[in-house]
Amino acid sequence: MFALCSALVMGGAGVAVDYSRKVDWQTQLQAAVDGAALAAATAEDSDRKKVSKSFFEANFKSDESVKLKKLKTEIDKNSVVVTADIEIKTSIMGAFGFKDMEANALGAASISDRSLEVALVLDVSGSMNTGMGSESRINVLKESAQKLVDILSDSGSNMSKVKVGIVPFNMNVNVGTGNSQFVNDTANSLFAGQPWAGCVLERAGGGATSDDYTGGNGLNGKWQAYLWPPEPNSGGNCTVPSNGKNTGYGSLEPASGYAVSLQGPNYNCVRHAIMPLTNKYDDVKTKISSLTAEGNMGTIIAPGVSWGMRVLSPSAPFKEGSPASSKVLKYMIVLTDGEQTTEAEYFSGKCSAAHNTSDSYSFNPASLGLAGKTLTTGPQDMFSAYGYIMDSDPFGTSPASWSDVRKDLYNISTSACTKAKGSKPSDKTRVFTIAVSADAGPGTSTYDLLNNCASAPEDFFLATDSDQLKGAFEAIANEIKDVRLVQ
Repeated sequence: MFALCSALVMGGAGVAVDYSRKVDWQTQLQAAVDGAALAAATAEDSDRKKVSKSFFEANFKSDESVKLKKLKTEIDKNSVVVTADIEIKTSIMGAFGFKDMEANALGAASISDRSLEVALVLDVSGSMNTGMGSESRINVLKESAQKLVDILSDSGSNMSKVKVGIVPFNMNVNVGTGNSQFVNDTANSLFAGQPWAGCVLERAGGGATSDDYTGGNGLNGKWQAYLWPPEPNSGGNCTVPSNGKNTGYGSLEPASGYAVSLQGPNYNCVRHAIMPLTNKYDDVKTKISSLTAEGNMGTIIAPGVSWGMRVLSPSAPFKEGSPASSKVLKYMIVLTDGEQTTEAEYFSGKCSAAHNTSDSYSFNPASLGLAGKTLTTGPQDMFSAYGYIMDSDPFGTSPASWSDVRKDLYNISTSACTKAKGSKPSDKTRVFTIAVSADAGPGTSTYDLLNNCASAPEDFFLATDSDQLKGAFEAIANEIKDVRLVQ
């Protein structure tokens, strides 16, 4: 009786041990075929079986106790089905004549003929260097954005139907010096000694938020090369003083890395250029990794949003975007970490009463293609992509206070968001927004702006710590992803 009972107990224990092993291998097998099906569904038609096999082999880590008996990928015009069978050697059950067990799994994913185009519009102003736990905001942003690209591209296995563009901004945007054919005045005499760095001013009127490009000049014509005008050199605390005339600077500093606060025409020009839409995975991640947050003179969201729209557009200067179609899903992710400002309101004694030592000071916004009135005394405000907002009044609102300037910034950024989202079902772009830190939290105008800018309430995220920021990017990536497992 004892011997019989012992055998039964040992047999039961053997079944339990080996069954537990089978469950573990079954779980790993199922995850591998699910992933293989999803990866194949998002690959090019000719590569689906190759991608499926490669993904499975990379993710199913067997040992000498497991033998792969079958791996099959079946494809039709609507779906990919991956099946796999394995044979598992038993341990204790072998003593009872059961030398192996079988496990199988099936994974399926729908095939979508739609492609994804995503513009990352990212604040790289100096405040992004502020700590966020043990890391800086900019470093958490980079880590989170790279994770998003991994999710969208299945860790690089498929970028053929996923294109990502990057638009870094502070108060302006850099289109890259290689795009000078779309920009006027890049050889302006004021660039002598410090060549144009790639930033542009926004076009006047409706052109400020338009993605149309007709060539030449005018509403939808070329953009104007950004250059900070020489300001008076006597009698005030001016930001970029002249040499006593309107035709030169008192100091010219050579370009140095990504630093933006270098005296001369490129003062405050963000040094990180736009990256057009691309499906080159390594290039996207390298660009994200290279981003830095440099001290500057303020933050304005509107130029970033408008250029995000232009990156997604098929129109020049960036033609990588696809024409509007039901087969193309376009997305924009806008991130900033604080209130919009030109910083001038925090400076006392700005050069509004200043003058030149040689020539009478004068600045006419029209000379740079900007709207607004001519200045004959030094400006109170910081120069922006729209000009001196407080002084030149480019929006025609006659601002009398810094509160009025902030209203102008709110309104132009709201207009940019409205235009970017599109007005027709055929040209809709879904906009996600992320407010980083309590500086853009409830009660701030930026919080309200980003809430309104997002395509829906659930497309707005407030991230006050690193985990929330990482979680926001991951949630957005999973929401964007077009193909889902169907079985």
